[in-house]
Amino acid sequence: MYVISFLNKKGGVGKTTLAVHTAYALAESFDARVLLIDNDDQGNSSQFFDVAGEINFADVLEGSCGIEKAIKHTRVEGIDIIPSDIRLAEANIEMIKADKQNSMILKTALAPIGSKYDICIIDNPPRIDSMTVVNSILASDELIIVCTPDLFAISGVAQMKDIIDEAKEYNPNIRVRCLINMYSNTDGDMTFKIGGLIPNFNTKIRKSKNPRIPVDTAMMNHLTMFEAAPQSAFSQDMMKFVEEMTQGEE
Repeated sequence: MYVISFLNKKGGVGKTTLAVHTAYALAESFDARVLLIDNDDQGNSSQFFDVAGEINFADVLEGSCGIEKAIKHTRVEGIDIIPSDIRLAEANIEMIKADKQNSMILKTALAPIGSKYDICIIDNPPRIDSMTVVNSILASDELIIVCTPDLFAISGVAQMKDIIDEAKEYNPNIRVRCLINMYSNTDGDMTFKIGGLIPNFNTKIRKSKNPRIPVDTAMMNHLTMFEAAPQSAFSQDMMKFVEEMTQGEE
C-alpha cells in the first residue's frame, strides 16, 4: 500500500477537494482499492462521503481500537474511509501529553491492512505542527503539498520545507512534490518560485472562469466534479494529475 499525504499549513488551498477527487479517480478510472483517512478534526472528507461513526480516527490514534474497526465503506465502490470529527483535536492533545513515543502510531496501525488497499490517501488539517500530522508525514511514502500560486503560499512552502527536511531524518525515502491549485495563465512567475523550493507536478489545476457547475457547489451536493461536470477544466486537470502521479515521474 502506497501512502500519500495531502498537506499545507495554509487553509483554503483545496486539500480536501483534491484528496477526495484523487481517491475517486483512482477507484473509478484505475480500479484501485483506496483507503481515505480524514486527519482533520473538521471532518470535511467524512462529511462529503456522509460517513460518521462512534469509532473514528481519534480512537485509532489513542489506541482504544484497532484500525480495522474504524474503517467505513463509502458510496463509491473501491473507496473506504476512516472518518474524523472534533474528537481528533482532543486526541492530539492527549498524544502531546503522553510520555511515550507516539509519532509512529499511524505507521504501525497501517501495517496489518497494507495488503487490503493499493493506496492510502490522508487528508490533513491546515497545520503541520500537530502530532496527528507528524504521524501522517512519518507514515507516508509521498507528501503532496497543495499550493495556490500566491505570495503567502510561497512563504508557507518555504516554512514547510524545513519541517519536511527534518522529517526525512526519520523517513528518508519519502517523496515530496507540490501540486499547484487554482492556477491561471498569469501565475507563471509564482509557480516557478515554488518549484525552486519543492519539485512541482507538471499538471496544474486550473482556476475555471464561470464554470457551469462550480467545484464548491458540487462538493456541497456530495458529488465529485467527475460526476457533476466531467468535461470541466477541473475534471480534465484532475485526471491528468492522477495519471502523472501514478506514473511516478518527476
